Amino acid sequence: MSTTEANFRALVHFETVLWNELERRLRTTMGAVSLGRHRILELAAQSNGSTRVQDVADELLITVGAASRLTDRLEADGLVSRNPHPTDRRGSVIVPTETGRDALATTTSAIAAALEDILGEGGAAALAAIAALLPATELPTTT
Repeated sequence: MSTTEANFRALVHFETVLWNELERRLRTTMGAVSLGRHRILELAAQSNGSTRVQDVADELLITVGAASRLTDRLEADGLVSRNPHPTDRRGSVIVPTETGRDALATTTSAIAAALEDILGEGGAAALAAIAALLPATELPTTT
């Protein structure tokens, strides 16, 4: 195995272990939501009412159908509402409800605390250094 392959495996393994541990801790935090739900709530809250299902799909790198089903679940749980799009009568925008904003705040705090606990002293700096090395744009794909 080449050094590049070994480094790739180490990076993927680290990300998987970190994700799983964050998810485990979020399940024990009252009022917190999963990382995937958190990201949708975050997108909806940051956009000032302009997040569409297509935006969720683009951000999470999933199909529009999957993004729509995730949004349906958030809506059924009272975390978001779908409002008419202001300029496109065919579409809607995703807006966090008050319950969704509370869940977003709770989850954001829980993630920050968990990352600090898991990564320890210097962990945030190490993540920043890794992130700085990642491409700013998407990797090229072949069709």
